[in-house]
Amino acid sequence: MSVDVVKEAERIVSSLDRHPKDKSKILLTTSQLRKFLAAVNGIENRFEVWRSQVGEDGQEDKSGTLPPELVNDIKFLKVKLVYQAGREKNRKGPINGFIEKSKILERIDAIGNDAARFQEFARLVEAIVAYHKFQGGGD
Repeated sequence: MSVDVVKEAERIVSSLDRHPKDKSKILLTTSQLRKFLAAVNGIENRFEVWRSQVGEDGQEDKSGTLPPELVNDIKFLKVKLVYQAGREKNRKGPINGFIEKSKILERIDAIGNDAARFQEFARLVEAIVAYHKFQGGGD
């Protein structure tokens, strides 16, 4: 189930809560999003190392199944987001709004152990950060 990550990122960022006095500014800050992107990028780097090792000696993994360590790291992304959301004084704050509107926790669950789904997810998060900055996200 492939999704157009560009359109989806645009939709998600367009739906985020705006500053009440300046509708051009998104309440969710770039640094909040970049913390999450950094965690995703860290997993993506480990994924690339794993993929290069699996491909050595012609023993490429044809199944596209991620190893358990990466699957656990991906699941732990939920903990990072929930922790950030829990730190907000307002339970309807920008991180909670992002989680709800992007359905990011459900998207993490949907990855399972599928390498292609993880790659698509990583591209989506990167696109969200880019569109967030473009559409008025700041610190």
